[in-house]
Amino acid sequence: MIEALSEPEAAAAAETGRSDLQHVVAGRYPLVPLVPADGVFEGQIAILGETRIEGTVRGTVRGSGRLELGPDGRIEGIVECDEVWSHGTIVGPVTALCRVHLCSGALMDGDLDTPRVEVSDSAIWNGVARVGH
Repeated sequence: MIEALSEPEAAAAAETGRSDLQHVVAGRYPLVPLVPADGVFEGQIAILGETRIEGTVRGTVRGSGRLELGPDGRIEGIVECDEVWSHGTIVGPVTALCRVHLCSGALMDGDLDTPRVEVSDSAIWNGVARVGH
């Protein structure tokens, strides 16, 4: 299971090559995508701070912070973050502690659990929602 780490813990984990984490992001460079366009990452991702994904992730994305999925981005798996802003495709359940925003052109195929959700007019979402707590 991926655990949320503080920034010093994330840096230490990245330096020591902890075997239970396939990738750790400290959130220092939100404009640089973790997975670039046309890139594919398979495994678990622990995020901290603001994290951007432009390519494809096949696996779990968890952590504290804001996840932003670009227009060509795709996540196939579980997403558990503080906040999710999607312009791309998510196939799997999403849990957000603060909110989920499905922007124009977004596609989500999965259940949603969050206190607040915003769905743009041209976004498509198939699933069951649990909104508010």
